[in-house]
Amino acid sequence: MLEIESKKLKGTYRCQFYHEHEKLVSGLDEGKKSSLIYQKAVAIKKAINDLLFQKKKEDEVLEELKIAFDEAGYATPETKKRHLEEAWSQILRYVYSEKRQPECLTQKSVIPFQFMKVSFKADYLFAGYKTYKRKTRVNGKTETFYSKEPYIEVVRLRVGKPDVTMRSKKKDKGVMTCLELYCMLMYAKEIARKKRFNEKKIINVEASYYYLRGDKDKVVDITDDFFDEKKKNVLTLSDMFFIDNPERLTDIDVNFKKEFNEFLQSKECDPENCEHCVLNSVCSFTKPPEYIEKKLTQKTLSSISLTEAQEKVIGFRKGFARVNAGAGAGKTMCVALRTAFLLSEGVNPSKICLLTFTNTGASEMKERIGLYCEDFGLNINMDDLTVTTFNAFGDKIVHENFHELGFEKEPRLIDDIEKSKIIAEILRDNVITELDYRNFYMSMPFVKGALPTAKKAFEIIKRENLSNASDADILKTKMQSEKYDITAIAAAELIAVYGEYDDCLHKSNLIEYADQELLIFELLKKNPFYFEDYGFEHIIVDEFQDTSQLQFEILKNIINSSLEFKSFLVVGDDSQSIFGFRGSDPRFIIEFEKKLGEDVQDFYLLENHRSTENIINFANKINSLNQNRVVKDLIPTREKGEPVVVEAFEKKDAEEDYIISVIKKKIEEKHPLEDIAYIASTRSQLLKMGTRLTEEGIQWIMLNPEPMFSNSRIEGALALARYLTDDTATKDLFVYLNAVNDSEILEKKADEEILAFMEKQKKSLSFFDTDIDDSVKKKRLVSYLEFLKGNEKASDEVYEAFLKKVFIWDTYKDMLEYILDFGLYGEKEAAKRCKDYPGIVLTTAHSSKGMEWPIVINEISKYHDKNLVNEDVEEKRRLFFVSATRARDELYVVSQKYAYGSKGNGKNIPDTRVQNRFLEEAVKAVIQK
Repeated sequence: MLEIESKKLKGTYRCQFYHEHEKLVSGLDEGKKSSLIYQKAVAIKKAINDLLFQKKKEDEVLEELKIAFDEAGYATPETKKRHLEEAWSQILRYVYSEKRQPECLTQKSVIPFQFMKVSFKADYLFAGYKTYKRKTRVNGKTETFYSKEPYIEVVRLRVGKPDVTMRSKKKDKGVMTCLELYCMLMYAKEIARKKRFNEKKIINVEASYYYLRGDKDKVVDITDDFFDEKKKNVLTLSDMFFIDNPERLTDIDVNFKKEFNEFLQSKECDPENCEHCVLNSVCSFTKPPEYIEKKLTQKTLSSISLTEAQEKVIGFRKGFARVNAGAGAGKTMCVALRTAFLLSEGVNPSKICLLTFTNTGASEMKERIGLYCEDFGLNINMDDLTVTTFNAFGDKIVHENFHELGFEKEPRLIDDIEKSKIIAEILRDNVITELDYRNFYMSMPFVKGALPTAKKAFEIIKRENLSNASDADILKTKMQSEKYDITAIAAAELIAVYGEYDDCLHKSNLIEYADQELLIFELLKKNPFYFEDYGFEHIIVDEFQDTSQLQFEILKNIINSSLEFKSFLVVGDDSQSIFGFRGSDPRFIIEFEKKLGEDVQDFYLLENHRSTENIINFANKINSLNQNRVVKDLIPTREKGEPVVVEAFEKKDAEEDYIISVIKKKIEEKHPLEDIAYIASTRSQLLKMGTRLTEEGIQWIMLNPEPMFSNSRIEGALALARYLTDDTATKDLFVYLNAVNDSEILEKKADEEILAFMEKQKKSLSFFDTDIDDSVKKKRLVSYLEFLKGNEKASDEVYEAFLKKVFIWDTYKDMLEYILDFGLYGEKEAAKRCKDYPGIVLTTAHSSKGMEWPIVINEISKYHDKNLVNEDVEEKRRLFFVSATRARDELYVVSQKYAYGSKGNGKNIPDTRVQNRFLEEAVKAVIQK
C-alpha cells in the first residue's frame, strides 16, 4: 500500500512526471534558506503552545520569538521588526480569542478508502459542545433555530494567508477538494467512535485550518475576535458521525472517494503549483530559438532612383534644416547617402557628427554609410566618423574628462542590480517609516515595497532636480502620476536621503544614464567652449522627434562652439513621437525654428514606399485628428491593396479567437510565419497571445525585451551561485546541471545515476571552498558559466547579455556576489533578441517602431483606459499611427468595444461602459471617403 505524507496530497504531487522521479526529488534539498522559513513557522507555533499549554509569560515567549526571527534572513532590520510585530499580534489575537483548552496532537495516520496510508501532523484537538445555527421547515416555511450539539474538531495552524476557500472548485483550493482536510476529518471520526456525549447519536466532526493571518488583515488588532466569521481566519470541512452506523458513507465521504481516486490517476498538476516544484526547471526549460541569417541589403548607387525631395535633402550643405520624414519614406537611405556624399567631397570624417537614439539605429546607419562609401570607391576609416547614440556620445565625453568632473577613475554606468543594492543599503540605514518595509522588494500594481518606491523616487528626484523638503509635494505628485502613492512626509524623507545615494555613486565612480547629459552640462559650466575642440562641421540628428530638453541644449552648444560649423540637419517625424515617458518632447521638432532661434529650411519626405494606399490613407486619417503637429500627409506610392479591416468585440475571448483565425488563414495561404506581426500595447497582452499560439501549435517570437528571470540558462547560473554559497542546496546543483545538459539529463540518466553524478560534481565544485587564489577561482567560475551557452546556431542572446553584466567584475568574490544580487534584485531585468528568428512576431507598439511586416494585426484595446487624460490622447494617437504604418500589405485593427465600465442590469444598476475612443476613430477612418 502506498504510504504518503498529507502535505503531498496536493499540488506538484498530482503530477505523474513527479512520481516517476520521486527518488531524485527525495535526494534533493532546498538548502538552508528554505529551512529558515520552516523554522520561522515552527517558532510561531511554539510561541502559541508556550502561551496556551506552558503558560509562559508573554515577555519570555516574545524574546524567544525574536531570536528565531533574527535567524530568518530578512531584507532589513525594519522588515524583520515589522514581520515580528505582525506575527506577535497574530499570535496574541488567537491566544486571547481561544477560550477552550485544546489537546495537543502528535503525528497521526489514516487509510482513506483503503487507497493509501496517509500520515499527517495536526496541531490541536477540541471536543465538547457548541451552538450551531440550523434550519427546518415548518408549515412550508424555512425557520432558523439554534441547537447546542456535541462536536470534535481537528485543527492545523497555518502561518500564512488563506490558500483554500469554502467555494473554490479548483483542485486543492477548496474545502471539497482539499485531501489533507479530509484526512483530518477521518481522524476526527476515529475520535468520535471512542467519545461519548450523553447518549447522543450524532456527533459533528470538523477539520479546520486556522489561518493566523486573515485574508482581510491589514493591521492586526489583538483585541479582535479571531473567530469572527467576517475575518475568514477559520476554514472548516464539516460532516456528521453516526454512532449507530459508524461505517455510513456521507455525501462528504462519497465526494472525497472520487477526489482520492482522481489524485491517484492524475497526470499533471495545476500550472500555479508547477512554479514551486523541484522539477520545474525541467518541465519549463526553454531552449534558445535558432536564428535566421539575414544580411543587410541595399541598392547600389547606380540602381537608386531619387525623388526630387530626396535629392534636396542629400544636397543640403549649409545652414539649418528640418527634414519632416514620414514613415517608410527612405529617410535612413537619405541620411546615409548624404553622409557618404559629404565624405566623397573631401569632408574629414572627424568633422561629421551623426547622433540618434538607439544602438540598433546607429549600427545600421554606420553600416549603410560604409556600404555607400565602398560604392564610391572611398577608403574611409569608419571609426573616425561619429555615428552614435546620445548616451554613447555622453559616455565618451564623461570618460575623457572624468578627472575634471571629480571622479578618481573612469566612471562606469551602473546597472539596475547595483542601483537596487545601494538603495536597499540606504533604506536599511535610514528607515523611511511610511514606506512598506514589510513587502520590501515587492513591485505589484497594488503593492509597492520600500525598495521599488525609493528607486522610482530617486529617479524623479534626479530628473526634476529636487533638493529641498519644500519639493516634497512635487515629488508626491510626480510619484502619484506614475502609480506610486506616497505621503508628503515620506517624500520629504526620500529627498533628504537622496544625497547619500548620489555621494555613493560618486565615491564608487558610478554614473546613471541620466547623469551623462547632466555631467556634460557640468563640464560646460567649467569650460563653455568645450565642444570647440571637436570642430564639427556637419551635425545630423536622426529621430529628432525623440529629443529631450537637455539634449537640445547640448546640440545648441555644439553648434555655437564650432568655429568650423557649416550645417545642422535634423530628421524626424512628429507623428512618431511616442516616448514622452522618457522625457522626449515633439515640440522640439514641431517648433524647431522658434526653439533654435535661426532661419530653418524645411524638407518633406512624404512618399511612403512601404505600405499600400489603403493603409496609408487610414493612417493619415488617424494622424490628422491631432492638433499639435506639423501638418502633412504621407503620399502612397504603392497600389491600393487590401482594405484595412477594423473589428470590435464585446468579449476578450472572441477577440483572441478572431486573431487566431486570421493567423491560421494566413498560414494556410502559405505566408511565412515571420511575415505576420501581432502588435499590442503591453507585454502581458503579448504573453497571453503567445500562450494561445502555443496551444494552437504555432511558433512565435517576442521582439520585446525578454525577462531574464525566465531564461533557463540564467536560471542555471543563479542556481550555481546559490549552490556555491550553500552546498546543502542540492536542488540548485540539479537546476544548473539540467541547464548545462539542455534539459536532457532525465532522458539520459536514471534517478540513481543522476544522484551519483551529482555527488561527483559536488566534489569538483568543492574546489571553490579551498584557499586557492581568487584569480584561479574566477577563471573556473567563468568556465562553469560558459558551459551553459547553447550551440552557435542557437546562441542565446539573452544569456549572452547576462554574461556581459557578470564578466565586468574583476574577482571571483565580486562576480559571485553580483550573481547572487541579480537573483535578489533582477526580477525586472530584461534583454532583447536582435537577430531574426522564425515565428509569428509579437511586439508592443513602442518596440515596433522602425520595423515592418507584410501582415500586421494591431490590437488597440489597451490604448484607452480609465486613467486616460486629454494630454495623453495625442501621444496614444501617434502610437496608433506608428503601429499601423508597420504594415506593408495587410492591416487588421482589433479591439474590445468598451474601454472600461460595467454593463449594468437594465434596471437599477446603470450601464457605465465607455467605448474605446480609438476604436471609434478607426471605424470612422475606414468608412470615411
